[in-house]
Amino acid sequence: MKELAGTISVDSGMVVIGDPSYLKRPEVAAGLQAAMTGGRIVEGAEPIVGGKSDMTLGVLLRTYWGDGCYPVSVWVETDPRARGKRVRRVTIEFDPE
Repeated sequence: MKELAGTISVDSGMVVIGDPSYLKRPEVAAGLQAAMTGGRIVEGAEPIVGGKSDMTLGVLLRTYWGDGCYPVSVWVETDPRARGKRVRRVTIEFDPE
């Protein structure tokens, strides 16, 4: 079932998706900075790489639009392995209808 999770405010034309416990680490700051200025692997998206393992810690997405407040939706399903509910998908509508 699709549910509105909330909205995300964007001022820089960029959104970061990642685990906050990784993104708050000081050693990841260089990886985030590189993603903000680096070459594209997928048009509009940059991996955030950092820390000792050089694993991808998040993704920086470019809206190519700038300022705005965008709806974030989640698809939730019942899953007994997840103690009832589980988020299956998340979308950010950068161009809501």
